[in-house]
Amino acid sequence: MHARCARGLSLLCFGLALSSATLACATVRFISPYDQVIDEGLMAYRQQINVFVKDLADKSGKPDGTFDANKGEWNSLQTKIDGLVERAKLQGGERACKLPTAITERMLAVGGASVPVEVKAEAQASQGTSEGCTVRLLSLIRVQLDLLMQIHRETDKCTSTEGTSVSCLRSATAKDALQITNQSINAAWVVETAKKRGEDS
Repeated sequence: MHARCARGLSLLCFGLALSSATLACATVRFISPYDQVIDEGLMAYRQQINVFVKDLADKSGKPDGTFDANKGEWNSLQTKIDGLVERAKLQGGERACKLPTAITERMLAVGGASVPVEVKAEAQASQGTSEGCTVRLLSLIRVQLDLLMQIHRETDKCTSTEGTSVSCLRSATAKDALQITNQSINAAWVVETAKKRGEDS
């Protein structure tokens, strides 16, 4: 009887050990770095800034086209992109950038000359992550937003209907700025799409 109990306990212990090992293995699983919030946030940001900048170009020289009249919209854009940058950083984005060669080439093809040095193939680190690339591309978009704000606030000037010089965003400036920032957004989208498909490592 004792031998049977001992044998039963041994089998029970073995079963528990096997279950624990199985559970331990089950917890070590790949977690996708893809973040739907960042993906959809980029889409919303692109739509907002494209509509806003084109409207500013149409209003150049008018009272509602000045920088002061549009501070609220600029603040909204800043808040939106800042939130995406911080979210990406919280997901491990403080690391260096690293992507497979094919994804890097695709990103550079759509990103144009403004792509940060840190995400170019020769600068990518072996211990980097796709999240690191996302942070750098989102940070670039933020820098481009600041530059566009500065142009609207200080650089571009138009003559108002009263004959005075007022801040504005000229059509040519708006067109060039949108082309550059849309390239950066597209580059970030390449990375997010790669994450979604599991092609980022």
